[in-house]
Amino acid sequence: MQGKHQHASLTLVILALSATLAPVSMDMLTPSLAGMSLDLNASARLIELSLYSFLIGYGVAPSIWGHTSDRTGRRPIMFVGMLLYCISSITCAFVDDAHWLVGIRFLQGLGAGAGATMARAVVRDLYGAQGTTKGMARMMSLMAIVPIFMPILGGLLAQWFGWQACFLLMTAIGAFSVTAYFYLVPETRRRPTNKAATRGESGWQILFHPVFAQHTLCNMFSISVLVIFGANFAFLTANTFDFNSSENGFVLALFNASIALGTQLVWLLMPRFQAHRSIVIGTLACMVGWIYIAGMTFSPSISTLAYAPGLIMAGAGAGVIMSLSAGAALAPFEHRTGLASSLYLLVQSAGSSVISLAVGWILPKDILAVTLAMTVC
Repeated sequence: MQGKHQHASLTLVILALSATLAPVSMDMLTPSLAGMSLDLNASARLIELSLYSFLIGYGVAPSIWGHTSDRTGRRPIMFVGMLLYCISSITCAFVDDAHWLVGIRFLQGLGAGAGATMARAVVRDLYGAQGTTKGMARMMSLMAIVPIFMPILGGLLAQWFGWQACFLLMTAIGAFSVTAYFYLVPETRRRPTNKAATRGESGWQILFHPVFAQHTLCNMFSISVLVIFGANFAFLTANTFDFNSSENGFVLALFNASIALGTQLVWLLMPRFQAHRSIVIGTLACMVGWIYIAGMTFSPSISTLAYAPGLIMAGAGAGVIMSLSAGAALAPFEHRTGLASSLYLLVQSAGSSVISLAVGWILPKDILAVTLAMTVC
């Protein structure tokens, strides 16, 4: 029994690493966006597009990987996706033109999307309808740990060796992830036992399933906040506080640590409030945090530390939402788990990309304006 529990825990660690490639690929670069703009002689908006192209690829990926995995199995999709991620990551390290970077980052997002889609599908395969929410919350708790260190590491790497070193590290993480998956995670796809199960729900039926739609849209707006923050904060801190890459890394690490705190608070909230009310509490905490930061902008000569309580509250709220939404959204679907997982990520990535891109192009690089946009989300 103990060995079975240890293997299940190890499987969750491997799945969490595969699913966390997207935040790794975003957070490791975010502290050095301003420096990349100077190095590649590109505008801030063009460098931002490299984030959005990654997210668009990440959003398109599930429509390719999820449905296919329901027919071929999870393992082949994981291997192909991780290979694409590693090749595109190492290619990004050697580009010298921002336009090429934007295009290759799209392919990198496609590869990272395979890891995220398959990880969620495998958790649903292993835990079933009753245990998926808790299993997904455990995986999210593990996922939240890695991004805490990525901004600090990315900022230091960019300062010491240049931003290209970040892409080399991404390549190594992707290679380690798929190797561990190959040796330690078996095929989990359940073969349907009858024709009705084989047909299962259509994509439209899944999208408009009330439980799926409710939790998927809630997560989409929560992720939109994280993307808006990641895409804008390096430029905001550079303009307001004159931070360098490593200092930006520590600020983002604080925010990511707050998200990790939220994933742990789930275990205190769930026994008392269950999943639905816990998500509502997380949403309220997120709103209060951003409203607090918006209010601080009216105070003259405010220090950076004064923003910390708002960041912590907003990050913790986002952690609660992210931990519980995925499991609750996928729980109703047994035989179309891959398709449901792909649609979940598709809505998350496409919606958050469109919202964040609109904010980036419409609003000025101003703390008050950007913070109010995050509060609305």
